[in-house]
Amino acid sequence: MHCVARSRGRFRAITVFHRVWLLAFAASGAACSSAWGGFPLLYWDVNGAAPGAGGPVATGVWSAVAPNWSAAPGGGVPTAGWAAGSTAVFSAGADAVGAFTVTLGPAAPIPGVAGMIVEEGAVTIASGGAASGLTLTFPTIITGFVVPAASATIETPLLGTVGLTKAGPGMLTIDTAPSGPLTVTAGRLRFAASTPPTLTVVPSLAIAGGAAPVATLDITNNAFVVDYAPPGPSPLPVIAAQIDSAHAGGSWLGPGITTSLGNAINFAVGYAEAADLATVPPIFGTVDATAVLIRFTRYGDANLSGSVGLADFDRLAANFGTAAGAMWVDADFNYDGIVNLGDFNLLAANFGLSVGPEGPAPADWSRLAAAVPEPASLAWLALAATLLVPRTCRGSRRCG
Repeated sequence: MHCVARSRGRFRAITVFHRVWLLAFAASGAACSSAWGGFPLLYWDVNGAAPGAGGPVATGVWSAVAPNWSAAPGGGVPTAGWAAGSTAVFSAGADAVGAFTVTLGPAAPIPGVAGMIVEEGAVTIASGGAASGLTLTFPTIITGFVVPAASATIETPLLGTVGLTKAGPGMLTIDTAPSGPLTVTAGRLRFAASTPPTLTVVPSLAIAGGAAPVATLDITNNAFVVDYAPPGPSPLPVIAAQIDSAHAGGSWLGPGITTSLGNAINFAVGYAEAADLATVPPIFGTVDATAVLIRFTRYGDANLSGSVGLADFDRLAANFGTAAGAMWVDADFNYDGIVNLGDFNLLAANFGLSVGPEGPAPADWSRLAAAVPEPASLAWLALAATLLVPRTCRGSRRCG
């Protein structure tokens, strides 16, 4: 059943599925109106009482005083400043189809943002100063509500305690997430790459489809902690399946938990149960035993330290030959559940390298010569010897 609203000479079909996106699976079925779930809708509109939002590039300031919000879906009525407790819709009419920037007022975070809808275009929400931010009071942000390719980039902190639900087929790029559960019901949620990498801690992570995901979380170069409530169950098996899905044979083009910086040889997404690590790397902060750790790293980094060294080789040696059920922390670096020569090759290609300033100590290279796992074998000696070949000599005829 469809409810149809006319906006600037075209019909917009608002399906029950769209409504579910916005209300995050809350009860739906209300008739089309100026409110969703009790929240009034305010439409971005920088051209006052004229119809539409102000053209393809509807750049303007978002504040309580800047008159850039309309109560009418198509514009054409006098505009006013932001009213807390409203849902922000980009944009009025159907003309804001280009890339444009909305700059937040500098005085304080925007209060009472009851979710956002990006219907078309590519909107960037930019910081107006050190005090800028968006305080979410409802967690859902929809991108691609009308035009599936519509996107939003939020370059300012997302504040609040309601969590975040990414909905709609478009992309949403953020720097930080508000406190609370993180959910991706459709499309792609991307955490912007940063230096140093950012850490996001959430009590739960849900991606539509579960172990067979149909939506995507892109961590780029960042780190995550899913700090689930004891005694569990742990989300580790589902998270592992979502990373395997995204890996897609090394292309990192599948749905699930991915990194847009990944490839088939060097960079990947590592994961582990905190309790399975001898030491939790500093990038994850302080965590308890009931936490799943996820980070961008190199293939071969079994202990999630950010570098590939002897400790990772020891894990591979201890688990070599595992025929099923292996995880990243067991040295299954290609996500097939097996620890074999394929995983060794990935570790060897990255041994001595890191994703940051940290790296294996020079002593790792000499200590590796003595790292012969039990039971000792000539095969393992050969594998260790492969790693001992200087990196500049691999594949070079000049090495004697």
